Amino acid sequence: MRNAFYRPHPKPSVLLPLNVRSTGHYRLEKGAEERREAGRFEQLFWCVDGSGTAETPSGRIPLGAGTVFFFYEGEPQSLQAGPDGLEYRWLTLDGPASRSTLQAFGLERVQESPPCPASLFRRLERWVREAMAGGERTTSQIAYEILLTASRVSPARGGGIAHESAVRAAKELFQNRFTDARLDVTQVAASLKIHRSTLYRGFRKLYGVSPVQYLSRLRINHALQLLKETALPAADIAVRSGISDVCYLSRLLRQTTGAGPRELRKKMRS
Repeated sequence: MRNAFYRPHPKPSVLLPLNVRSTGHYRLEKGAEERREAGRFEQLFWCVDGSGTAETPSGRIPLGAGTVFFFYEGEPQSLQAGPDGLEYRWLTLDGPASRSTLQAFGLERVQESPPCPASLFRRLERWVREAMAGGERTTSQIAYEILLTASRVSPARGGGIAHESAVRAAKELFQNRFTDARLDVTQVAASLKIHRSTLYRGFRKLYGVSPVQYLSRLRINHALQLLKETALPAADIAVRSGISDVCYLSRLLRQTTGAGPRELRKKMRS
């Protein structure tokens, strides 16, 4: 099985922090190899089933279901399927902030993540072929969701964390109080009687993102939901999402999706 889908134009028509160049769904049979020359893009691979290895400049990576790994720009690619074959989905990113975005999500060369979000990849396959700028913005948003899912550490890998109960309590506080713009990581750490740096390390290890990133994503996702489901002005949406400055909300949305509140609302309702 080899299904690949490409952006209609070699270069993006609108420059976004994350531009999706291509995506696909492959299965290598037992012992099969896949080799490609170095490309001018970052490429994410998400293993769906089977086993195998990837040869990277930093060493050989064992692969299995749930493994997410990357080949970075300028690196030749080499994959080999194991005795039960190797099924994986992939996407390539060539936006100006692709590498820095991976780092911001806390994504390393390889990590164990939840099961592959096949529905997101299928949506990406449909939209990547859309020639209009709106299609490119949609693929950027879907790619962001895929990276967010990849950054969530598999539950089986979450043990052995100092102050784990406090870290979990912090996550619950963020979920319950993120609409309060006064809530921040320093305040939460103090209320739980742990140092901010201890909370940062534990949160990254347990959930794959920093506390600041997690809190920001809760607020952004809530703002997106309100944009889609209500007619509230952007200023009110900012306040109800824990973001007191509407200009900051607009900047966060553009960084995340490539579009501002008005454009997003129009796109989500069309």
